[in-house]
Amino acid sequence: MSTTDQYKNCNLVCLKGLGEGAEKKTDVVVAGRRADATEHVLFFGGDVQDYPEEMMSHRDNGQYVRWNSLATAALLCRRFPSAMVMVIKPHHMHLKTFSVYSQFVESSDFGCPTHSANYGACQRLLEIQDRGLMGIPPLVDRRQVMVKQHIPRAVQTAVPRLPVTDPPKVPVHLIGFSKGCIVLNQLIFELGHVKEDKSLSTFLSQVHAMTWLDGGHNGGSNTWVTDPQVLQQLAALSVDVTVHVTPYQVKDSMRKWIGKEKKKFVELLVKAGAKVSDNLHFDDLPVSIDNHFRVLEVF
Repeated sequence: MSTTDQYKNCNLVCLKGLGEGAEKKTDVVVAGRRADATEHVLFFGGDVQDYPEEMMSHRDNGQYVRWNSLATAALLCRRFPSAMVMVIKPHHMHLKTFSVYSQFVESSDFGCPTHSANYGACQRLLEIQDRGLMGIPPLVDRRQVMVKQHIPRAVQTAVPRLPVTDPPKVPVHLIGFSKGCIVLNQLIFELGHVKEDKSLSTFLSQVHAMTWLDGGHNGGSNTWVTDPQVLQQLAALSVDVTVHVTPYQVKDSMRKWIGKEKKKFVELLVKAGAKVSDNLHFDDLPVSIDNHFRVLEVF
């Protein structure tokens, strides 16, 4: 698919620096529908995934440029044609490679998480979504945003306005891919804490689906949530939980804990009464990072 076709009719726009405080500022790539969206898809990507020009400037990461943040937004736009897609970028990319979601979860230099019950990820996500909705020009002011791989893009940058009315309440679908799954994990660690906050409870009531796509990070454990009490709180939300994995993560002989934790995650959720769809892809093919990325196309 050519670059032009890849971004056609996606209404891409980049919102810069959403959120309060320099340490919490977040870029968001928005695609798809706007005021008439029937769903908000909030996506958190993995290591390597960045703006195309940043990926091309790296010695190794340019070979994966087809999975850049803008292309992923366009891919999700086609996957969810009636939705507004928000690709929520990490706070920064360590060494231009490792996604560090420190605005959502306590993180090491390489982005490995330390989860807690009150870090504030739910509050931050609500702020980003609301400010993003207020900051988006309607269909980018009817002007096409040109986005080109290998060439610094001409991006419409929007400065979020102060909200004058409450943003519309539409169903929310949270999706994490690879490292980005740590944000979903942190959100469910906070479920017990946020029940006391009316605005956060309202936001959580809008979440109808959560999707984990081949979760993994470079830490030695805690890739998947395996705390029974935490997972019981997730099951109580009655959201649709979907898991899509590949052998790249769950059958890695050097990281056997990932497959074991994923299995326990699913088993505990099912035991708690959650609706879970569990899917393994490319099991008959050689393990490869390419098929790890391809889960974005087949889920």
